[in-house]
Amino acid sequence: MDDKFLYQNRPPVRPGFSESLYARLSNMSSQSKVSNKVFKFALRLVLTGLLLFAVLFTFSEPVRASVLDWIRHIAGFEVQEVDLLYVVDPNAPSFVLRHNSLVYALKDLPFEFAIPAYAPDGYVLVDKIEFDDYSVFLNWVNQDKEKIWTTVQNTVDPAVFTGFDSAEEIQINGQPAMLIHGAYVDGKWDYTMKGITIYFKKDGLTYILGQFPSTPYIKDIDVSQNELIRVAESIPDLNNYDNGVYYYTPQPVEDILQNPPFIFNMPGYLPEGYLPREGVVAYSKTWLSLSWENKYEETIGLMVQQDWKITIPAGIDSAKEEQIHSRSTLIIQGGYDENGKWDNTKKDIQIYWREGGLIYILSSDTVGEEELIQIAESIE
Repeated sequence: MDDKFLYQNRPPVRPGFSESLYARLSNMSSQSKVSNKVFKFALRLVLTGLLLFAVLFTFSEPVRASVLDWIRHIAGFEVQEVDLLYVVDPNAPSFVLRHNSLVYALKDLPFEFAIPAYAPDGYVLVDKIEFDDYSVFLNWVNQDKEKIWTTVQNTVDPAVFTGFDSAEEIQINGQPAMLIHGAYVDGKWDYTMKGITIYFKKDGLTYILGQFPSTPYIKDIDVSQNELIRVAESIPDLNNYDNGVYYYTPQPVEDILQNPPFIFNMPGYLPEGYLPREGVVAYSKTWLSLSWENKYEETIGLMVQQDWKITIPAGIDSAKEEQIHSRSTLIIQGGYDENGKWDNTKKDIQIYWREGGLIYILSSDTVGEEELIQIAESIE
């Protein structure tokens, strides 16, 4: 699904659109086997590195010496070159990721970071963010299911594994960066794969972005190396408001309203007992997020962004279109569980609509649909 149906005066959503949406964005396993496996390896990369070296260095001195021969230093990164990633203990601790819409995730994101201001033509940001205390994962997809992924790690010394001679130093905005060709598939480095990954350090963080073939039968990728470098170079410095930045420091709603990044409409109605909590303003493709909370710590969120394209994932039969004040409005019920699977029974509700060159996203996991629609009707 793309975002065209949200424009005003468009016809109703075609039959089966939610199934198509789910098939495109949430059920790609049969056609994206390689990229999914690569992504899973990326999630466990740091842990695998620690466990691997803990095991290897318990052996003899010659083994420890040979391990050092695998290590190279490229663009400030310590790279371990191995053709096979050893299988780790299945009972060992692993990453516990939280999966959520960006609307819900804002208050829980573990650290500040910047997001690319440029994406190749046809690629749109998926409104689903995955994160733990140390890493954040985002994806851009196009209509052919090709995906560009970005990982931000809260470290400048990540564990990096590659095949032999698969990495080289390049420049990102005049600074050293590392470009890797190929990827691990089923734990073995595939030298023939045309997938590329870029690592670089910025503001005390490590940014990793790349693309891999969309199916196991195609060895090439959709985005050129130069285009991926352009995406990397579009990531702004933190706190650099001249160039724009996604900046996640919460501040009181009252402070945001005194100096808003653009003119937007506020709700004229809120349920009894809900008071302003805090909000976030992002100064790149500008958007803001506000929230209200009652004494039971139940919240209502409002995200308003300038009119740029987003892709909205949803489960089967979880999305519907309605008219609110003659506005074509999307309502989504449910959300992702702790395993990243869509759960239609969750109380999360999101309402999307366009007005005055802005996209409004109203959300709550405590207020019912009828009352949330009443709030949406008061925003005019």
